[in-house]
Amino acid sequence: MLSVLRIYINIVREKFAKILAFIWTYTNPRYVKEHLLIRIKKFLTGLLDVKPRDKDDYYTVFKWMVSKKLAFAVVVFLGLVCIVYITGMKPVNIMGNSGKDSGILTYRYDAVPLRFHSGQVRILGKSGYRAYEGSMKDGVVEGKGNLYGKEGNLVYSGEFAQNMYNGTGKRYYNNQMLWYEGEFKDNEFSGTGVLYRDNGVKEYEGEFSESEKNGTGKLFDESGNPVFTGNFSSGELLYSDIPGKTTQEISDMYTGERIVYSSGQEFGVVMPDIQALYWGISGEDTLEETYRAGGVIVFKDTFCLQKRRFTTIPGIREYLGEPVYEGNTNLTLMECVAVNLLVDSGNREFEKIEMKSDSSFRDVIEVTDYDKTREIYIYSFENNGLLYTFYCTEKEGRFVFWKCEGV
Repeated sequence: MLSVLRIYINIVREKFAKILAFIWTYTNPRYVKEHLLIRIKKFLTGLLDVKPRDKDDYYTVFKWMVSKKLAFAVVVFLGLVCIVYITGMKPVNIMGNSGKDSGILTYRYDAVPLRFHSGQVRILGKSGYRAYEGSMKDGVVEGKGNLYGKEGNLVYSGEFAQNMYNGTGKRYYNNQMLWYEGEFKDNEFSGTGVLYRDNGVKEYEGEFSESEKNGTGKLFDESGNPVFTGNFSSGELLYSDIPGKTTQEISDMYTGERIVYSSGQEFGVVMPDIQALYWGISGEDTLEETYRAGGVIVFKDTFCLQKRRFTTIPGIREYLGEPVYEGNTNLTLMECVAVNLLVDSGNREFEKIEMKSDSSFRDVIEVTDYDKTREIYIYSFENNGLLYTFYCTEKEGRFVFWKCEGV
């Protein structure tokens, strides 16, 4: 009995051994690789062996005869291309930060289905980074969304229309600090908004146009304190508003630091937070008997007028025409103060002008005497009832600062 049982066990063992050997052989990676490559090679060889041997190996298309194997090879190739393309274009769901499926479809930026998508979507940039996440309508970015940079930094968050920033939103610096918050039009700051420095301190609050300060607004210093409220044009404070205003009106506009220079009946007020100085004229002969600004000197080597920016005399001459005066002139007290302030700020195009003063207070300087022989080359132009004078280190050169006053 035991002998019969041993024989039965041996027979079963042999059968299982053959089955295990078969499974091992056909699941062995090396065997599969070799035989699979041989089969693929034979298939491709037969597929690419398109040379016809008789007339039955051709399809007749109109007057042309096309090899059947060549036609089959072309169809297979096109099929493989389509499969690869469709697979690459197929959207996939990306897991959210919570580990749950966010349900947002993700496409590459050049995916054909993206051109017809409506709803929430995630778009990948050329190198595979997340470029956009938000709303789309009929293949166009519309509604609310977020735009990202290649480093994963948030570039813009807010409303879109026609693939551009339109509506209200926030624009960010590369360091992720808020740059601008407010209204947009076609990717530009347009409407009302707040502009920030890259350290997070508010710089300007008011009206914008074409991403520049335009209209009424409020300027802030580097500590975030308001220093000027008034009109702006082409990104610059509208200095031409200052001449003719009373000292009280200017005090309402400018709330920053002041330094007063005076000499007898003549006085000027330096406004360092807006890089300007205005001088006063007596109002004793007027009904109001108030002091007014005779003009303003601007410590800048750029000049803006009607959305145009100038840095050289030839450019200004081309725009405003010939100057009403050109040549050397002796500097007034306030012009000397302007030169000395520029020299103190690091300007090396001038030499400091000798000036004697009695400074009883830090912000009030009484000038007793100054060098009245110092000359400078100027160009003066008239425009809309105002006289603009530009101070140059040489003829037909670049101006260093300028003045605006009533004609």
